[in-house]
Amino acid sequence: MDDLARIRHQLRTIDDPAALLAGVFAHAPIALQVYKADGHCLVVNRAFRELFGSEPPPEYNVLRDEIAAQPPYAEHVADVAVPSSHDPAVYLEALADLGCRVDAWETTYLHVLTGEDPVFTWVSGTGARPTLQALEPVALRERFEEEFRSRLREAYPPGPHGVVMPFRRVFVVAEVSA
Repeated sequence: MDDLARIRHQLRTIDDPAALLAGVFAHAPIALQVYKADGHCLVVNRAFRELFGSEPPPEYNVLRDEIAAQPPYAEHVADVAVPSSHDPAVYLEALADLGCRVDAWETTYLHVLTGEDPVFTWVSGTGARPTLQALEPVALRERFEEEFRSRLREAYPPGPHGVVMPFRRVFVVAEVSA
């Protein structure tokens, strides 16, 4: 019996595969996390909490989108284009279909930010900018900003070296044959 056949046979003898998977996840020696498609973390294992000291915050854009979907903001930002990116595989497939040789990958930088409301300062000049610009009158924008700042402070508390903000980046290099 080859290795794959032996493993398949062993898996068929397990009475409760879901319990086995839950046990492997909970007791794995490496940090593991499971996310919903909307960016919210569903669960982390003990190794993750031991390594990072807490569960990960939602990405800042999740917080922005949750607040923006509420009245009175929703009617002002309904048609605002929000910056986003795809998984590297999407770019790889699209460019490979055009005949390119493609390398695509992603990484998460840990930006250490300092100052007052440093995550808000960072995102207000990047991904949150279109949403903030769409909020008129100024009083409405200021109300949104205060709520957003509050949620960001809660999600990204300061540590001994500043506020650590994970920042995802996708890189793609495509070569066209001569």
